[in-house]
Amino acid sequence: TTTSGGSAIPVKEWADGFCIPLGVWIKDLKAASAKVKTAPQTTIAEKKTAIEGLFDEAAAASEKLAGVIEALPPADMKQGDQIGPDLVTKFNDFTTESKATKDKVAAASDTDQVAFKAAATDAINAFQANVKVISDSFSALDTKYPDAAFQTAFKASCAGPLSGA
Repeated sequence: TTTSGGSAIPVKEWADGFCIPLGVWIKDLKAASAKVKTAPQTTIAEKKTAIEGLFDEAAAASEKLAGVIEALPPADMKQGDQIGPDLVTKFNDFTTESKATKDKVAAASDTDQVAFKAAATDAINAFQANVKVISDSFSALDTKYPDAAFQTAFKASCAGPLSGA
């Protein structure tokens, strides 16, 4: 039973309510990454625009997912009212990091190819590290929320999205 006192939903319904939009988020990030690879990148300014677009789209997708999670009723389990806020915090942190990284790319030199390449490499590395933080947070759910029914539902509902399907 949830500790929020609110009306909780079955764990399977909660997991579906999170995992289906998670799959959209993953597809959105992949599409944004693909745009960087296919965008015109003859000049530093074009490269900057492409990379900034990645971070804009990542932030927007994360904000959208956080909103979906916030709208979910709590899962019907012990600490069921805490799962959503925990995940919202992770995706809000991802949004904040994406925006900060975009700002670093925007501030990078428009004229110095070497300096820009270093800034772009740092930005992409930061993006990949932030994606890993999100990925790692799913593993931590097992420990933090040991409810067997939740773990089963979460793994079943998120199997496709987390595998990239």
